[in-house]
Parts: sequence; C-alpha cells; structure tokens
Amino acid sequence: MKGLGIAAKCLVLVGVVVLVMWLGLSAFYLLEQRVQRELIAGTDKQTEIIQTRIQQSLSSTASHAQDILKIVNDIRNLQTVFLDQVQNWKNILIRGGFQDKKEEYTKAFEGAKESFIAQTEALSEALGLYPEALALLEKTIQEHQDLCGKYDLALSLLNFADNHIDGARAADQYIAGRDHNTTQALSDLSL
Repeated sequence: MKGLGIAAKCLVLVGVVVLVMWLGLSAFYLLEQRVQRELIAGTDKQTEIIQTRIQQSLSSTASHAQDILKIVNDIRNLQTVFLDQVQNWKNILIRGGFQDKKEEYTKAFEGAKESFIAQTEALSEALGLYPEALALLEKTIQEHQDLCGKYDLALSLLNFADNHIDGARAADQYIAGRDHNTTQALSDLSL
C-alpha cells in the first residue's frame, strides 16, 4: 500500500468498508431469515396446540350435551311410565269388573310401578354430577313411593267392597287428586 496514492488508498479503504458492510448486512439478513423461520415454526406449533385444545373442548362440550340430552330423554320416559301407571289404575277402576281385565290391568299397573322404580335408580346414577336435579329426583321418588302406598290402600278398598262398582267408587274417592304431587315433582324435574 506504500506505492499507492491517496486516491487509490481511499478507494481501497472504501472497498474494504463496503465489503465489511456487505458482509455485515448479509449476516444480519441471514440472521433475520433464521429468526423469521423460527418464529413461523413457533407460531405453527402454537397454532397446532390451540387447534388441538379447541378440538378437545368441542369434543368435551359435545359429549356433555349428549349426556344432558340422554338425561332429558330418560326423564321424559319416566313421565311416560308414570302416566302409564295412572292410566292402568283408571283401567282397573273402569274395566276391572271382569276378573280377567282386573288381573290384566293390575299386572300392567304393577309393571309400570316397577319400571318407574328401575328407571329412577338408573337416572339417579346419571344425575350424580347435577346435585339440584338429583334432589328433585329424590323428591319425585319419595312422592311416588307415598302415592304407591295410597294406591295399595285404594286397591284394598276396591277388593274389600261387596261389588266392583262400590269398590271402584270408594277407591276412586280415596285416590282422587293424590297423583298431583308426583306429577308436579316430575314436571319440576323435567325443567
């Protein structure tokens, strides 16, 4: 560099500075590209995690909704069984003057009673996570047990009478309106 003039030395110096700047900018550019790739990879990973959690949440929500729909359906079935029991009681009173019909409707009445009890037991397990609904079910069970005791007494009145018409009249007068508490408890449970 001794034989070079000032202009040449300046030119070499400028060339070296430009070369250093170019190398620095290239390194900065490569570093920036690497950071961007890492950020994109991190964002993709976070997006995947978020999507997985959303899918899990939706699956859980859908499963919970299915459980609730099954419970609602079970409660509706319980109401239907109870209405069947009441209808069979009325059939005993109205059509029970003939022994074969009385036996048929008494058997159906008892079957509905047993079905009601079995369904409340299954429903009790399903409502384990819902204490308020479980309390309403327990009230419904108690009302139904009380009503069944009254039905038993009314059936005794029916069988004790000298004829079916007098027995049916006495049983009907005794039991009239006593199913309202169970009906109301079932209605409360279905809400």
